[in-house]
Amino acid sequence: MNRMQRSIVVVAILLIMAPGLASAIRKGRLVGRVLDPEGNPVSGVTVTATSDEVPGGFHEIFTTDKKGVFKVDFETVNVVYKYKFEKVGYVTVLTEQNWRKDGTARHEFVIYPGDTPQVDSAPPPTTSSPAIAAFNSGVAL
Repeated sequence: MNRMQRSIVVVAILLIMAPGLASAIRKGRLVGRVLDPEGNPVSGVTVTATSDEVPGGFHEIFTTDKKGVFKVDFETVNVVYKYKFEKVGYVTVLTEQNWRKDGTARHEFVIYPGDTPQVDSAPPPTTSSPAIAAFNSGVAL
């Protein structure tokens, strides 16, 4: 067998093995889309995906594109993944999904407009003891 034939055999073996190696890394993929109540895509939503059931833990953060789309790749199936959707001007949404599928699935998530939290606003008045009020005043300073 000459050098050219050996090279062709090696390349053929690598081509056969490549899909198997790629699928070993990713068992599942979620293609999610974040929409408002009218069905319009919402861009710039921060999506945090976590799972305590995955060995070593799973924690990934994504941002939706202009079409409201994000993609999550999973290495572990048959576990529960938790999602948190956050964007200023919208109510934060928490949801869970029991992922049982090898391959790709598509899902739409709806977030609702809400009040934007005021960072510089004063804390609500307290009816608790004076010690707590003094502590809160110290924190404000």
